[in-house]
Amino acid sequence: MGNRRPVRQRRDSTVAQIGKPPIMPWEFASTRVVAALVPIPRPTFFYWNSNVILDHIPYPALSFALAAAAFAWILFVVSFDCFASVLFGTSVVLLVGLFSGVYSGSVRHHGFIYVAFVMSAWIALQAAHDRRGIDGSTRAFRERALGVTFVAVLILQCPGSVVAIAFDVRYIFSSGARAARSLQENGLADALIVAEVDYPATAMLGQLGPRAMAYSPRTGRPFSFVRWTRSRSWDPTDEDTLQFAAALGRSRGEDPVVVMNRPLLPELIDSAGVRRVAELYDSMIEEENFYIYRVSRTRAPRSPSVAH
Repeated sequence: MGNRRPVRQRRDSTVAQIGKPPIMPWEFASTRVVAALVPIPRPTFFYWNSNVILDHIPYPALSFALAAAAFAWILFVVSFDCFASVLFGTSVVLLVGLFSGVYSGSVRHHGFIYVAFVMSAWIALQAAHDRRGIDGSTRAFRERALGVTFVAVLILQCPGSVVAIAFDVRYIFSSGARAARSLQENGLADALIVAEVDYPATAMLGQLGPRAMAYSPRTGRPFSFVRWTRSRSWDPTDEDTLQFAAALGRSRGEDPVVVMNRPLLPELIDSAGVRRVAELYDSMIEEENFYIYRVSRTRAPRSPSVAH
């Protein structure tokens, strides 16, 4: 079992948005330029996906303006090389479109914008070295500005690393490994697993071995990694998940294990054919807290009035 932490520890990204105007997908996606180039999280327990700059800007329009200015500046300083400017501009536009319309992503995905910048800057600086002395002062200014910008962006990556390492030493980032170990200790590593929500469960499945998989009540299919299709874009209730697990268990002739990243409603546990196995809820990444239950395949459905 994990050690219980105070309820007051709410997700910082949620707290940061209290009192702010609502953020549209394209506004969030565009600010990933800042999040990638200056990935300094707030030094708090739930630091993951926070950003010390963006979290303190009160209006989305200002965050968007800052991101647009950063994008325009970098495009300008690499523009003396056509390939580098096209590479950076196209990469950022496509990534922002992806974050806006397909998958909002986490800081590790937003970092692809940083990678695009490093690639573009390296190409442009190499081209400048090869053509040194041929062109005029405007290009020389852009070359010097790109060098300073490149060094500054590299330096700005360091504080985020310090925060991440310090908190990783002190706390538990993800309970994926502990959840897998709990299943192994209870003889359930090879059990029939139902996971809701699906994407955090991959942190546990990866620790169980290359053949481990779970079933999703969202799609009814087994998975070891998540395909972000429309068929999974709904939220089953606790009762939906338990009914799916029990029916799957009856079809397979074994009691399933249900893995969730939130606790089941209390009235659905114990007397309802559901037994707690482990509760691991002290992770810095909140989505990768795990609540593990053993469900009887003979469990009868409960009244809809207790599932919400």
